[in-house]
Amino acid sequence: MFNRNKKNQLSKDAEEIKEDINTLAEDSVSQVSKDYENIKDEVKTTVNGAIHSMKKEVEYGLSQYNTKAQELADKVHDGLGKEITKYPWVSISVALVIGVMIGGFLKPGRRS
Repeated sequence: MFNRNKKNQLSKDAEEIKEDINTLAEDSVSQVSKDYENIKDEVKTTVNGAIHSMKKEVEYGLSQYNTKAQELADKVHDGLGKEITKYPWVSISVALVIGVMIGGFLKPGRRS
């Protein structure tokens, strides 16, 4: 009788331990899932904020660039400004060639 009671008690204890382990595992998975969702939301918020900030910076930079370009265009002789607007690709090509030439002059010579 003593052995039977001990076996029954051990069986009950084993079942309770199994239930406790299952509950713990389910709670852990649930908590990990909640933490993942929180981190995902934080990352989305941070990335959206960075994108918004970057967009503002780019818009500001382009605005500054356009202002400076317009100031330079206003200083250029009227006929030249009209020719540049007629042939923008030629103007870009000429500016590129001039830039390469200036870069070649400013680049330090190679030493052997």
